Amino acid sequence: MLSSESIDYIVSSSYVRAIQTVEGLSKLINKEIEKDYRFREGCLAATDYIFEDPIEAFKYSMENPNFSYPGGESSNEVKERGLAALNELLHKYKGKKIVIGIHGNIMSNIMHHFDSTFDFNFWKSTTKPDIYKLTISESNQLLKYQMNPDKLIIYIPN
Repeated sequence: MLSSESIDYIVSSSYVRAIQTVEGLSKLINKEIEKDYRFREGCLAATDYIFEDPIEAFKYSMENPNFSYPGGESSNEVKERGLAALNELLHKYKGKKIVIGIHGNIMSNIMHHFDSTFDFNFWKSTTKPDIYKLTISESNQLLKYQMNPDKLIIYIPN
């Protein structure tokens, strides 16, 4: 599906599952995968923190973006980390098509920056894996959004 998009760069979270998601495309179009640790999944809490209901905990964190559980990141921290990485890519690869292998939490937080409808209910409705194609202007505005089956984000800056 993505091979017809004329992809210029492939970037991924450093986590194995995200890299595996973009590996097939990388081999198909003969492009290296650039790893960026900032696209890692959001950390809801310390690994020894026990949630009665992790989904409700995640919902609470998204609805209260400055709140963080012990040892975790707030939704705003996750979003800011992801946006810093994204903005760097948009500047570095201006005018190019970029595929980003990313995770649901950070993806939803980044997309929420552009449009508040990308909230907990959006995250919950994702089929994992998915492909989201975003067209972002030079002034960092979301111009267009499309969803397709498989999981990646394609940012296409103008």
